Amino acid sequence: MSPATTLTKPPRATTSRVKRIVGKIRHHANDTPSARPCSLHGIACSHNRATRHVQETELWNTAYDALKANLSTTGLVLAYESILMQQLPNQGLNGSSAGLPGGPRRLETMATVASAGLTRELSSRSDAGDDLARNVLVEARKTVASLLDGHPGAAVAWAGICSLTPLLLDPLLRHPDVSQGFLHLTTNIPRFTSLPHILHPSAWSDEHDFLRLREQTREAVLLLYRRILECEMNCVCAAASSWNRAARNVVDWHGWQAMAERMRDADAELTRTVERHVTEEAQELIWQGVKTDQRSLGDCKTENSSHFGADVVDSGNMD
Repeated sequence: MSPATTLTKPPRATTSRVKRIVGKIRHHANDTPSARPCSLHGIACSHNRATRHVQETELWNTAYDALKANLSTTGLVLAYESILMQQLPNQGLNGSSAGLPGGPRRLETMATVASAGLTRELSSRSDAGDDLARNVLVEARKTVASLLDGHPGAAVAWAGICSLTPLLLDPLLRHPDVSQGFLHLTTNIPRFTSLPHILHPSAWSDEHDFLRLREQTREAVLLLYRRILECEMNCVCAAASSWNRAARNVVDWHGWQAMAERMRDADAELTRTVERHVTEEAQELIWQGVKTDQRSLGDCKTENSSHFGADVVDSGNMD
């Protein structure tokens, strides 16, 4: 079983806000741009917003589906889903070997998982961890909570981050390859969430460049999203490996550095396209919310990381 965590009741205002966000996400999960009624006043804005929400969700779901369909990562995805569902005992997988269904059901379920994580109180003694792990998760949850209202589809992306606790994350961050990948992921949550904006023609400096590179750019976003989800799923499964044998067996224990490099390479490639073709206004929108002091966390090294890295790998190969 998962390590017990005694949680204190979160503030009523926080709980109400999270419930409101989840309610909106559930609404969007069954919503389409054409199905939402709206008045003549502001109809274009409302339609564009609904379309953007659908497109953002579709991108994350497409990347997620690609990982689930790939034989090399199917087991990782199924173990990841099983771990998340154990936080929601009334919404288990009921023994289904196929895991969670896709589409609207996945969005709604991930929104509920994210909600459970966002309302978790981090001050509990039994949830104790290193200051770095605690600070990273506090900041990440705060960021996700601020984004879900305007980006409902991001629940598919960040539910795993919200499910982690400092106690379980702490040992992982002592391994430099894990920490650098995870911190690059969490410190750039606002930017990664806003990336679908670059797939709209208004974000580009030149319309001809947009038409010429539209599909290539979309594929680059999907590749980065797959790398992000793969890293997140490995971290969640590694954190659960002490009590979940299935999770322990699917983690790429020896591939943390390569995994982080693949994510950063995909990010760098897409960033070059953004800097070359996207308007300054759109770039400012994408970078909004990524603090300078947070970015420096990606270069952090922790003490005794080499020794702990061997321990992590050994635990991943337990019989």
